[in-house]
Amino acid sequence: MLLRAVALAAVALSVPGGLCSPAKEISFGQCPEITLKQDFVLDPYLGLWYEQQRFDNGFEMGLDCANARYTDLGDGTFELHNSGRKAEDLFAESFAIGYVHAPGHIIAKFEGHDPVNYFVLDTDYDTFAAVYNCVQLGELRYEYAWMFTRETSASEDLIAKIHQVFVDNGVDVSLFQVTNQGPDCVYIP
Repeated sequence: MLLRAVALAAVALSVPGGLCSPAKEISFGQCPEITLKQDFVLDPYLGLWYEQQRFDNGFEMGLDCANARYTDLGDGTFELHNSGRKAEDLFAESFAIGYVHAPGHIIAKFEGHDPVNYFVLDTDYDTFAAVYNCVQLGELRYEYAWMFTRETSASEDLIAKIHQVFVDNGVDVSLFQVTNQGPDCVYIP
């Protein structure tokens, strides 16, 4: 058991994204077989998305009021601008250039990092998007998941609908953490 804990900690320190400690989303097991949105189209997906819930990850630690803005660059690529608020009204933001690799499969390149895969499990383009990735490292998996909406708040029915998308793909929804999008949020334009 101790050997497994040491292995888990060692992998947590080496996973892309700069984790400093193991997160509960690192676990033993295989990444689930997922189904992507096969009729995914980028154009209606562009625009602003507010993060309602996410799996814990090192690069969003302590971040609330998080959102993602997709802007068409006109050459088959888009700019992804992620932003959010850290403690004491300090803001964090990152930029990537991305493209649709295959239906529901987005690849984004953040400066100084390897390209990142985002898998759109489902979206209706107007109210929600369910986004996931799982990195398999031997017997271990590291899961990333986000629930996005077009509005800063979401009804319980909409959250339940998005959760069901993840459940249908074999993803443990108990790992989601709520992202504050309260009235005190200030957003970077």
